[in-house]
Amino acid sequence: MPITTNMTVEAGAPSIWVPAYLRGPQLKPSAGTTHTHETDAQALAEADWVYLQIVLMAYQIHPMTVGGLDAFGPIGGRNFLRWTSEGPTSLLPGETANCSIRVDVAHSLTATAGSDWREHDSGRHKLRSFKARVVVTRPDTTYDFRIVRFGVQATVNAPPMPDRLGERWFDGA
Repeated sequence: MPITTNMTVEAGAPSIWVPAYLRGPQLKPSAGTTHTHETDAQALAEADWVYLQIVLMAYQIHPMTVGGLDAFGPIGGRNFLRWTSEGPTSLLPGETANCSIRVDVAHSLTATAGSDWREHDSGRHKLRSFKARVVVTRPDTTYDFRIVRFGVQATVNAPPMPDRLGERWFDGA
């Protein structure tokens, strides 16, 4: 389900933010084990070098209940200490894996972002349009998750400013 954003960007703008999304109902799981949350495509007036960053804050809700913690031995014991409120920090044989999360981006030199999704790597990209998505995979439907914040920032290089100070310094003014 696309996440709606309202953003207009002019070429040469020093920084643009796609607003962060806080606890939106579309950022919770529905039926099934794979969930995709996608932003709308954003476009610059012309292609430029852009520093693209994605901010993501999420957590899983493990199906283990407080009553089931007795199976892990005494509180403070070695087996008990590897558990957090989100589940085990390391898996033992026979335990189910935790949820996984991946951030992808699709960008293009044209006004249409395209559908060539690849795993996001923060850095500079030559682009005109882009969109981002988060893909969460649960081991089964008893696991739950929440995406608390999902935001995209595209910082466009500012145009160089002429060095007026140097001109005044050397022309005798």
